[in-house]
Amino acid sequence: MMKKFILLLVIINSFTSFGQNASDTIPNVPQASKGTQVDVKPEYPGGIPAFFKFITNEFKQPKIGYAATLKIIVSFIVEKDGTMSNYKIVQDPGYGLGNETVRVLKLCKEKWKPGIQNGKIVRAAYNLPLTINIKN
Repeated sequence: MMKKFILLLVIINSFTSFGQNASDTIPNVPQASKGTQVDVKPEYPGGIPAFFKFITNEFKQPKIGYAATLKIIVSFIVEKDGTMSNYKIVQDPGYGLGNETVRVLKLCKEKWKPGIQNGKIVRAAYNLPLTINIKN
């Protein structure tokens, strides 16, 4: 079945992962400094292309009545056990896209390889930009 939208892959370098520390609002977070990039970023099984394939297969396009290119930015935590948590929409163009993004991410049962800071597995913040092309 052909989708009526295309989820564009964003340049991988635009993804950021940060370790968290106890001064953040997230409880029980290890010693990596806030804003410090982790030594090893979290990784989805099969890499980012596999993650985007999952998102594309699950994402439901809104009906907005015209063609548009819209950008969503979502952040989440990759936990020490590889699960995702603490979903937050950083940029939401509306049309229910922020809620749809969180819905799709919550469907993901695959565990990520967690981030590593100073040789230790840490919880890591992950920022994910998504560009959605909606076609009529």
